[in-house]
Amino acid sequence: LKKAGVELVIFSEVEPDPPIELIEKAGKLYKETGCDGIIGFGGGSSLDTAKTVGLRVSHGGHLREYEGIVGGSGKIKPIFPPTVLIPTTSGTGSEVNPCAVLTDKERDLKFILMSNHFIPKLAVIDPLITSTMPPSLTVESGIDALAHCVEGYVSLATPYHPYYETMAVYGVKLIGRSLARAYRNGEDIEARTDMCMAAMCGGLAFLKGLGVGHAITHTLGAHYHLPHGRAAMFGLMSFVKINRDKCREPFKDLAFLLNRSEDMVTALKGLYADLEINLSLKALGIPREDLKKIAFFASRDAVNMATDPTTPSEKMIEAVLAEMYD
Repeated sequence: LKKAGVELVIFSEVEPDPPIELIEKAGKLYKETGCDGIIGFGGGSSLDTAKTVGLRVSHGGHLREYEGIVGGSGKIKPIFPPTVLIPTTSGTGSEVNPCAVLTDKERDLKFILMSNHFIPKLAVIDPLITSTMPPSLTVESGIDALAHCVEGYVSLATPYHPYYETMAVYGVKLIGRSLARAYRNGEDIEARTDMCMAAMCGGLAFLKGLGVGHAITHTLGAHYHLPHGRAAMFGLMSFVKINRDKCREPFKDLAFLLNRSEDMVTALKGLYADLEINLSLKALGIPREDLKKIAFFASRDAVNMATDPTTPSEKMIEAVLAEMYD
């Protein structure tokens, strides 16, 4: 860009699960320096920051006013600055979807903003950029993509959605084929390409809706500041266990695609073993007595719980979390 004579202002203070205050700070820099466009470069948090800075600099009021669950989506107008998104991880799919997630420190929660106007003018997907991800981040981002596909596939938001369901199925197939390969060898460009495509598939599939898995994931992220992908490891396993009976047939299809297993819990356990995932909340420093609190907040995630096939109780959520404690 500099060679092309384009002046740049770099904001490099993005943090995982970006809080409202960070967006305000970046938006202020944008206006003070006279910027006229945005490039988001990085993982999901960087891309969501870019999207919401676009909202901040083009709309008035508090960012909470645009929260999806309170009808804020209708207030978002097509007046964003031109935005280009370049993902360096393969997980959120934020580069192709109309969603952004922010952290509200005052309310101690993460909230979703949604509008087609968040979709960038251009998304640049280059597997070579993702090849420098360390194994741990490869796993975390890959599990997030898988969670989007699995939860989206069986979401109750609509009984039929061939497009999103097809994206979910294809994403699971790609992840089964290539996530472990990318974990073992980060320079395997075929595997990295598969995972880039899987992330995009997941980013579209979850527009059909998610479930208790992401309710748990968002709770762990908001209260314990876990990276989203790491929290998703627990959220996804919880989701497939809780919905094992309700989704037996569709889970059979996904389990076969993932690693030729007969049920999704077995398939996921096998994948986690291949990826050397330690599924222990205790190892993360979370006290056992906090499981009740996690279940409480997860069960009150209205957006995600509304489309879960089972809509589990607090006790059900707490019980499945207890299975992953030690």
